[in-house]
Amino acid sequence: MICPKCKEDRARRTERVNAVDHIANRFFFKPYSCHSCQHRFYALRQDVGMSAMRAELTQRFAGARLRKNHKRNKREFLIYVFAALAIIAMIYYLAQQRA
Repeated sequence: MICPKCKEDRARRTERVNAVDHIANRFFFKPYSCHSCQHRFYALRQDVGMSAMRAELTQRFAGARLRKNHKRNKREFLIYVFAALAIIAMIYYLAQQRA
């Protein structure tokens, strides 16, 4: 990647470190930093196209599906725990009546 400030081909991708970086990522802009002049800038992602957009949407839907499944699994786990506690309480109550 060519740096817009010093015009050298030494700019490389950098990590997202703040909220602006994450918001820019949603609009297909990635943070870059020049190793010559330390200039930090955003550039349009190289792989932006219909397939990249489709892949990102698929990834977002997969994340939403995982969150939904996690909530459902947690809810089912709690139901099973309460049912097991109720059965244990009934067994304990029946054992106390026979004794």
